[in-house]
Amino acid sequence: MTVTRPTKHSDDRVLAFVTRATALDDVRAEVEANHDHNRWWPPTLTDPRMRMLSTDTRTSG
Repeated sequence: MTVTRPTKHSDDRVLAFVTRATALDDVRAEVEANHDHNRWWPPTLTDPRMRMLSTDTRTSG
């Protein structure tokens, strides 16, 4: 679904999808694990420039 202009209907669909997904135990476990060791901002990288580089390489491709 490509939303070019948000509507009440598309907002409701997204909310319903997120609500269902967050009710799944495996999704909840992944979110909690990512909270403790964020894949996009790993705590082992302390230099902000390296963190941005790390994020860029994880999202491109």
